Amino acid sequence: MPVGIDTNAYRRRLPHLSKVGRTFYVTFCTQDRKTLVPLARDIVLRSCIYDHEKMCWLDCVVVMPDHVHLIVTPYDDVPLWELLDRIKGASVHQINRKLRRSGQLWQRDSFDRMLRSDENLNAKREYIFNNPVRAGLVARWEDYPWLWSPELVERRPLRAPGSRDKSAAEAAAAPQDDELP
Repeated sequence: MPVGIDTNAYRRRLPHLSKVGRTFYVTFCTQDRKTLVPLARDIVLRSCIYDHEKMCWLDCVVVMPDHVHLIVTPYDDVPLWELLDRIKGASVHQINRKLRRSGQLWQRDSFDRMLRSDENLNAKREYIFNNPVRAGLVARWEDYPWLWSPELVERRPLRAPGSRDKSAAEAAAAPQDDELP
């Protein structure tokens, strides 16, 4: 439904605004806030990155134990909801296959906010980068393996899914009773 010359609104469970060329801060959570095992976090991170420079510009993403934050600018012909459906669909399919499980992984809806200024963008970037530190998973954001931005690629290559190079984050990601599978 149009709410301006170039802005549309739509609703699932939460209200959403969509505008071509805008950057969005997005959060989506696991069903019942179940914890993702490290292998699942690897898959989710790769699913988030997959369409970078194909369907969107991905500014940064962090995969936390039970939710994901990302800053993304979909390309002109790509609606945000379609991009998020691709990320969620690809990740749940691969996780279910790898972990020999079935069923839902993600909550149906996500929270998204259209960013309106560079100041807002920088504040959201800082929030994303420091989320693992605030959660007590690592002492420094640089040590968290499920954090990605284009600027980090040369400094820190992406791990292979399921690789067992014990990082500080994996040590902090010990299995819990509410963990998936």
